[in-house]
Amino acid sequence: MDPPYGWFHALHFLWLILSLSLPIESIPAIAFIVGMAYTTWFVSLVWGMREQRSHFHFEMFFFAVFALMALLLLILGLALPYINTELFYLIYSISIGLALVLVVGALVAFPDVVSDIMLIANLTYSSSKLGGVDVDAAQARLETLMTEEAIYQNEGLNLGELAELVALTPHQLSELINSRYDMGFPRFLRERRVTAAKRLLREEIDTSILAISMMTGFKSQSNFYAAFKEATGTSPGNYRQNHRS
Repeated sequence: MDPPYGWFHALHFLWLILSLSLPIESIPAIAFIVGMAYTTWFVSLVWGMREQRSHFHFEMFFFAVFALMALLLLILGLALPYINTELFYLIYSISIGLALVLVVGALVAFPDVVSDIMLIANLTYSSSKLGGVDVDAAQARLETLMTEEAIYQNEGLNLGELAELVALTPHQLSELINSRYDMGFPRFLRERRVTAAKRLLREEIDTSILAISMMTGFKSQSNFYAAFKEATGTSPGNYRQNHRS
């Protein structure tokens, strides 16, 4: 679902053009100011999505840290003519390194966070694709596919295939899942698989965890463990142990 773009989006490059005519010593400070402005705008965008994201507090923590780091670098950039250059680059390199660590940590802990935010942003700035669609009927069909037909068992299931089964376009299905379940397609599918795995772990005590991961559509046992731990806070083995009758 692509957001609309207009000629005014080219204004984002205006400061680059203006920098060609500015004194070179002023460019670092201007770059930091522009970066801080974009960071502030992005944080405000995420804040506006707080009602649509189950992991909102997690995301705001990271964005708040990024904003504080950007503010620190802005202050350093403005103070560059008055402080030791080596000290500036030391703090700058440490900050960039910490930012990379945070980004990697966020993506490892919540691999769908980027796609979910992009989806919500696109929905925020684009018109609805569900006009004229019987959304309740489409949702009922989606629930039937998940609960009765167990379509999630197909490890290669993607948005396009599921949308075809629901008789929607991929963009329409994305919007339906986001608006009705407050999450993107990857997280929706993963949570349905985990729900099915929880039932099997309780009911089929002689079935191995590896077999259950395959029965519920996970491509590997490691993916299964990561998704299960994220959804339940515990491992499949501990869950089974704690739910034995």
